[in-house]
Amino acid sequence: MKPDPPDPGDLDRLAKAWLRLEPTLSTAVATKVAASNPQVLYDTQLTTANLLMHAEYARDAVTLEGLARVYQPAFDGIATESEAFFYYASPGGVEIPQSVWPLSRPTRMWTAAPTAGLSAGPESVLSSSQFLYAASRLVRVTAEMPAPSAALVSFRDAALPVIVVDHYARWIDVIPGQPGSFQVRGWGCHSGTYSHRQHLENLLGRRYGTAALPGKGSNPPSYCNALTDTDMWIVAGVLEILAAHARSPALVPLEPAVKAMFEAHAELGAKLIRSRFGAQTLTSPKGSVQGLTIDPGGFDGHPDHAYTGYTATSAACTGCVSVGGCTCDEFPGYVTAGGPVKHPPEPLSGVSWDISHARRLVSVFDSMRRHRGILPKEHITDDEARAFARQIAFAVWDGDLTTPRFATFLDGSNGWYRVNYSGRVAFGYPPWSMTPLAPLCGYGFWKELEPGLGPALRAAWARIDAPPDTTDAQAMRIIQGLPEAMPYRVEERACGW
Repeated sequence: MKPDPPDPGDLDRLAKAWLRLEPTLSTAVATKVAASNPQVLYDTQLTTANLLMHAEYARDAVTLEGLARVYQPAFDGIATESEAFFYYASPGGVEIPQSVWPLSRPTRMWTAAPTAGLSAGPESVLSSSQFLYAASRLVRVTAEMPAPSAALVSFRDAALPVIVVDHYARWIDVIPGQPGSFQVRGWGCHSGTYSHRQHLENLLGRRYGTAALPGKGSNPPSYCNALTDTDMWIVAGVLEILAAHARSPALVPLEPAVKAMFEAHAELGAKLIRSRFGAQTLTSPKGSVQGLTIDPGGFDGHPDHAYTGYTATSAACTGCVSVGGCTCDEFPGYVTAGGPVKHPPEPLSGVSWDISHARRLVSVFDSMRRHRGILPKEHITDDEARAFARQIAFAVWDGDLTTPRFATFLDGSNGWYRVNYSGRVAFGYPPWSMTPLAPLCGYGFWKELEPGLGPALRAAWARIDAPPDTTDAQAMRIIQGLPEAMPYRVEERACGW
């Protein structure tokens, strides 16, 4: 059954908001990439994720072209490097926290400015991989179109070699004489660097922090084998490139060896992701139902989760999400640099991801569910996706349609999160503080699977929708919140345009 058509008024609001924001976002990408600020890659994917998914399934070529114009400056402005910065590489067997190594070939990379005493700045693999997922998805959509516009063709041609050769192929496999881009030494787990394939294999076997690998840290923390968003983004992006190649081998060519590498990596990564599903029995209006969370307990012991069991809060704590703004009596951390905490840590075990980070599941699972032909054994099933939708509907949402609230963590836990994150004084996320984010995270795309989710998110959207639509802040809310609020149904395979 096809979904109802979107409301024309919603479509008009969305189009006008995007018309307002597209030039601003495109300029920001060009300017910040030129200034060696790769954080813009992370931010751009985050703000356009829902719009990209909506435009694809709505066959909205105009918006897709606009997204191409926003993304392309990142590829036009990318620098070609002959050397790269690595963390905890070991030249001559001596581990160095930060070092620069020659690359085996000139490579296009987004990097930060060089740090003192070094000739190359660090690559944010998280920011790059998050952005490259969006770019890979748009390349695949372009490959499905019989006559893509000049803007989409230009984007595809600029993006494809940077995605495939300069990033995914470089990250996935071992390059002789060069360190890997992945390490857990910063967490005190193990010495050494790894390719992403090696890293996923280690995570799948839960080898970090154990004697299964040489170089074990003296006191490795319990979160050494946590699944991260970086891992998911790379796996899902590789999957999108494989799907683009399958749809149009001539326009999205892959060398046989690269195709085989990508296929093996997508299968390995999907197997790892699905191995981290945690079952949870939930109570719905119709009785007990099965839910799923991601990597429950994966970050047990991490400082971000130090207060997941502490739930005291009040209306005065709303300022805590601004650095230095937490003046409420319930705040458990320190309010002056180096000062004592007000309440001792009170962690829970088995907590899943927070619902802001878990928004990645919407895009990643859409790829893993849609491209099941490429993942015959490890794709996301409809029942699995439905179980995640139920988590939001029956574990995270409090059930109130008048003043809906959403717990902080996917498993329904609702303690404090990231108290004094990265040394920030008087800062933290109190219980319920992610409620305004809930209708912007893409979870509304799951309402086709769990109808109870629709009313919850519509009520949450109504609480933050703030017309008139004449400011950038309101336009930003619209391009994130309205796409998922519209009728939506996933396509199981590529459909003709």
